[in-house]
Amino acid sequence: MNWNFATIPLLALCVIFQLVACQPQTESQSDASATPEPHVAADQPARNEALPEALPEALPEGLAEAPLEPLERYAYLHDIVLDHSDARWIAAMQELSRTGDAFTLKHLSALDESGLPESVSDQLRSTRASIQTLLDQPAVFPDRIERMLERAAWVDIHCHDLEMTLPSWTFAEIRRQQTGPRVRETIEHLASNYTSNLAKPWARQNVEQRVRKYCRKLLK
Repeated sequence: MNWNFATIPLLALCVIFQLVACQPQTESQSDASATPEPHVAADQPARNEALPEALPEALPEGLAEAPLEPLERYAYLHDIVLDHSDARWIAAMQELSRTGDAFTLKHLSALDESGLPESVSDQLRSTRASIQTLLDQPAVFPDRIERMLERAAWVDIHCHDLEMTLPSWTFAEIRRQQTGPRVRETIEHLASNYTSNLAKPWARQNVEQRVRKYCRKLLK
């Protein structure tokens, strides 16, 4: 076989290339070439995943497993109050008589009142009356706007059952009173300056983004 000395270096390079190509990848090389996993914040709950329960010693009797965080707690209480047979019902109703709003009154209207025990009917009337007294206080609606939007944003980002009713109710209620004193000014301020005090970074960031988005939508 006739060798052309000019081809020998090329053949040597080919052999070296094949040897290198056949080397098994190291673990780090294999990891680097793998398709990256999508980033998920450590504190982001999966859709419909049960949220962690709060510390029982910090809560009133009857709601030992209720969340401490106010936005989550608001949604949790509204889950309970449509079932008066729930052992937590009275405690939830009593708390909503102090923290409920106009949406709570609308939500309670879905409760079937036919054939209710007298004690349940009495608690229902008492809760409604207490909430209505809170709502009748003059010139406080602008001070409620921030919390209304936060609650809507929280159920929205967590895909809670209330996401189908609370955000749309919130928009309608704010628009209904948008010509009142300080309402538009409050929305304008929140659109640029709202910050959330939620502890979890994922929830805090998304609630902030959602509330500001809601405000921009209301200002159009």
